[in-house]
Amino acid sequence: MPTVTIFTPMYNRGYLIERLYRALQRQTVQDFEWVVVNDGSLDDTHERMEDILACKNRAFEILYIHTQNGGKHRAINRGVKKAKGEWFFIVDSDDYPVDNAVEMILAWVKDLPAHFAGVGFSCLKPQGGIIGTTFKGDYLDAFSTERVKYGITGDKKEVWRTALMRQYPFPAFEGENFLTEVTVWFAFSQAGHPVRWVNQGLAVCEYLKDGLSAKALELSKKNFNGYTYAVKLSLSCYLPVFERMKIVGNYIYTGKLIGKTISGMRQDVHAGRVESIVSYLLCKGKKWIRK
Repeated sequence: MPTVTIFTPMYNRGYLIERLYRALQRQTVQDFEWVVVNDGSLDDTHERMEDILACKNRAFEILYIHTQNGGKHRAINRGVKKAKGEWFFIVDSDDYPVDNAVEMILAWVKDLPAHFAGVGFSCLKPQGGIIGTTFKGDYLDAFSTERVKYGITGDKKEVWRTALMRQYPFPAFEGENFLTEVTVWFAFSQAGHPVRWVNQGLAVCEYLKDGLSAKALELSKKNFNGYTYAVKLSLSCYLPVFERMKIVGNYIYTGKLIGKTISGMRQDVHAGRVESIVSYLLCKGKKWIRK
C-alpha cells in the first residue's frame, strides 16, 4: 500500500495534466499513488488522461475517476473515499510538486505526534521565492486558525491524515459548486488537531486566469450558502481584529450585491451590528474587496 495519496481535481485543465504527470515521474521516492478526479471537464482532459493511463513506464499506481461537475470540494470527498495512502496531498492541476516532494513528506510525517492533523509546507512561485510570508526557524506547531497570529500567510501545501479527512468531509450545499477548503482545515483546529508548519517548499503554484483564485467574488456570490457557512466557522475561531473585520466586511459587501440585508447576514454568521457596519464601510474604503 502506498504511504502517500497525491490527489488532483481536474476541471478543463487538460493542457496542464502532462506537466504534472512528468513531475510525479521525477519524484526521488515513489511511495505514492495518484488519484485524479475529472470533475466533468468539457475539454480534452479525459482523452489526455487516457493517454497517460496507457503509459507503462511508471512506478506508481493511478486511479482515475470521471464524474459529473460538482465542484472541487465534492471531488476531494470522492478522492478521500478512494485513497489508499495514510497521507493525503492535494496537488491542483496548475501546481506541480518539486522533485523530492514525497521524500520530504515521508521525512516530516515519520515522527509526527498522533494528534496532529498533518504537515504544512510552503508554496513556491514559478519565478522563485515563496508565496505569502512565514516564520523564523525550521518548523512551528500551530493550528490552522492561528496562521495569521504567527505570520503564516498565503497559500500553503498541507499534507493531511487521510483518516481525518474521512472523519471531516466537506459539506455540500444544494445547487452550489464551490466551498473554500478552510472550512475543513478550521474544523480540524476546533477538534484539537494542530499542524506542523515547515519552512520548506513542496510545490510550485501558479495562479492562472481560468483558476478558482481569480474568481473569488463571483464564486462567493453564486455559492452564498457555502460562503456563509465558511464565514460563520471562521468567526467562531480566534482571529486578529483586522483579519476578522476583513472577513466580515467582504461578506457583507458580497451579500449586498445579491440583495441580502446587513441585519440578516450578521445574524447568520453571529457578527455584531456595529462590527458589521464598520467592517463593511472600511472594506469599501480601503479596497479590501476580493475580485
